[in-house]
Amino acid sequence: ALTHARKNAKLNHLRVRFVKTLPQKIPDESIFLINMTLAEQKSALQSIKRYNRHGSLWIASGILREQKKEYLSLANSWGWKLLKEHKKGKWLGFVFSITN
Repeated sequence: ALTHARKNAKLNHLRVRFVKTLPQKIPDESIFLINMTLAEQKSALQSIKRYNRHGSLWIASGILREQKKEYLSLANSWGWKLLKEHKKGKWLGFVFSITN
């Protein structure tokens, strides 16, 4: 996934830094990307919940259409405000900002 992301960043002339582990201090302009099923996202975000309200954007995908209501409720509890929704077949993707 990181190799693919680096190639896409280069193709789009983006200066980005990808990390495998989360740093202790998150810069305000950070963008988090998560592409997992609902169950996986719940587990992952619970284990790193101190990061859920950091960064400027969260881009999430891997959610089935029938899970939308549950996912948006969770996102709201994490302090995320929905900016955009994308649909492709049975899958959904979202862009969230962080609410304070």
